[in-house]
Amino acid sequence: MDYCRSVLAVAGANFRRLKRDARVWFIFVFTALLIHYYLRPVINYGIDTGTKAPIYIMELLFCSATISVKAPKILFYIGMLCLLCDAPFFYPLKPYIIMRSKRTAWCVGECIYIVGMALLYAAFILIVSSLMILPIGTMRDSFSGALTDMVLGTGKMPLGEIANIYPSAQFSSEMIRYLYPSGAMMYTFVSVWVSFSILGLFMYWVSLIRRNVVCGMAIAGALVFLDPILVWAAWPNNYWILAFSPVSWTSVEQLNILAANHFISISFVIAADALLVIFLFILIFQTAKRISLNGFLTEEA
Repeated sequence: MDYCRSVLAVAGANFRRLKRDARVWFIFVFTALLIHYYLRPVINYGIDTGTKAPIYIMELLFCSATISVKAPKILFYIGMLCLLCDAPFFYPLKPYIIMRSKRTAWCVGECIYIVGMALLYAAFILIVSSLMILPIGTMRDSFSGALTDMVLGTGKMPLGEIANIYPSAQFSSEMIRYLYPSGAMMYTFVSVWVSFSILGLFMYWVSLIRRNVVCGMAIAGALVFLDPILVWAAWPNNYWILAFSPVSWTSVEQLNILAANHFISISFVIAADALLVIFLFILIFQTAKRISLNGFLTEEA
């Protein structure tokens, strides 16, 4: 019980700091504005034509694109990295917390904080996107309506005209045609949560081992921006390279249930996510046991 209390105390101390951190509030507000910006064309089209869209909309925000600006998910990943940009979360009171909790509890508590922040940010995107679409939202578990029109066009308004009047992010026509919104959203939410956690844990480990908060941010950011490049290089028959990017695993249209020549499957994502999380936990645990904290003490001073 004492060990569990120590772990929760470390994680709780990190969460309590967020209330006074203007950076965190700015990231959440900016994320909400991004969601509104990317969903506004869908909302405007639905209002103008009287069509509906399902409230299970998060998966549309994590579609892949070869240009970062057209892939809102890249901006969300940057937001997640900015939330954890102060890793390894070393502040003036941290030495006393480590001495009282011991290094093992400190290490586990930090990892729980990272996973918890990933869950909080993913849940925020899910909830805000569902609330944003409410003006044209419906509980019906089908993409038919505004989204189908914007992807496939209508008899009265061809696809090119719709794209000119209501420019939006790139949506997958295969996902709109063949999947249920609720299932696609559930897969996206869980995979985004785990992917956020993997990048956060990796950034924490690099910052811890290099004793430099910038190194972890830079390397994790490079992995995020690698995703559009891999999506471009994967077409038309090299989709196996997307297996090297956890960021790509969150895009439903990259799954092989929608295209026979795609490599990534749900079972692959589950296995790879589990192995990466366990592997990163072990790396962080082993590093935290051996590393000296003097470098961080000097930085903070």
